[in-house]
Amino acid sequence: MLEPDLTTAKQIDKALIDVTVVPGVAFNNKGYRIGYGGGYYDTFLEKYPSIATISLLYDFQLHQKVHEEPHDQRVDYLIIEGDNG
Repeated sequence: MLEPDLTTAKQIDKALIDVTVVPGVAFNNKGYRIGYGGGYYDTFLEKYPSIATISLLYDFQLHQKVHEEPHDQRVDYLIIEGDNG
């Protein structure tokens, strides 16, 4: 997913955001994830806890153990490829 150029991108009021799609490398069934190391989503979501979060992932990205740290923000909904439940 391409990131916008923040010097030219139109800024929107964060109060208008209902849901955020959160990327990640690996996830556990509680919604905690390993991201890409920048902490952007954890920082953003900590400031706006009322925004719903979803992650789209392949079944191989779901793991029993994903290291959780106090600053980590969990994802509300995991949509898993091939998930029938």
